[in-house]
Amino acid sequence: MSGGGNLAVPMEWSLRSRLADYVELTKPRLTFFVIVTAAFGYWLGAGNETSWILFAEFVVGAWLMAGGSAALNQVLERDLDAGMRRTANRPVASGRLGVTESLFVSVAISVLGLTALWVSFGSYTAFLGALSLAIYIFAYTPLKTRTTFNTHVGAVVGALPPLMGWVAATGSAAGGGWDLFALLFIWQLPHFLLIAWFCREDYERVGMKMLSVFDDEKGSMTYRQVLWSSVVMVPISLLPVRSGIGGNFSFWMALILGIVVVAMALRLVWKPERTSGRRLFLVLLAYLPLYFGGLLIDRLWILS
Repeated sequence: MSGGGNLAVPMEWSLRSRLADYVELTKPRLTFFVIVTAAFGYWLGAGNETSWILFAEFVVGAWLMAGGSAALNQVLERDLDAGMRRTANRPVASGRLGVTESLFVSVAISVLGLTALWVSFGSYTAFLGALSLAIYIFAYTPLKTRTTFNTHVGAVVGALPPLMGWVAATGSAAGGGWDLFALLFIWQLPHFLLIAWFCREDYERVGMKMLSVFDDEKGSMTYRQVLWSSVVMVPISLLPVRSGIGGNFSFWMALILGIVVVAMALRLVWKPERTSGRRLFLVLLAYLPLYFGGLLIDRLWILS
């Protein structure tokens, strides 16, 4: 039959597009962040006794757990996502994936990941994974439209992966696990406060209760909170040295990084410009790999 507009979609293209939507359902960038911080927690806990087979098992289990959590979040927030420019094209919000289908895939991935963590690393590691999922889905997600405190609750979720990695490697949270949790918790506050400021119009449009939505045009409240959390991050970043994870190199690395972040946050308060905010955001992104890199150098070479 010639003419007409009903051109058949090639099966290969359709399958590739479907698989791409499933990958996007797991929020790959967010999931990658979870895996990296969890992996650092595992490496720091295991030290020179790292088993690469066990490490791979942990990464797979953590990836499935984090991806399933992110997918469940997309299902629950599909209406909010549809109202924001930066998220409107997500698979569930856009309607490319159905709600029932996405819910089934999300639950299946989550259960598979938690089961893998339980079998390979025991109930404590699996419990931390389940706790992270539960807080993310049943506390952080609904609180976004109820209170600005949601940022702190979300920071708990993001701080659990390195603790989970430490526990998977050592069997206990003692000896540095809680220090890593504290560092990731406080680091997320300036990071996500800045994101909320950059996306304030989107959040306001859908009724999310972010601090930036209630702020003035200069971002005065947001930038002050960024400053205070940056200041608190300096002493917290030194805790791993006290607990024996790091040494002199990581001490000076943490101190220098902290001073740079605080100085940039001070400048942002004194001269609130969007450009300065974006520069600080980029520095915060670089902070974690540099910080963890310093700890690993001490842990694997200097302290061995």
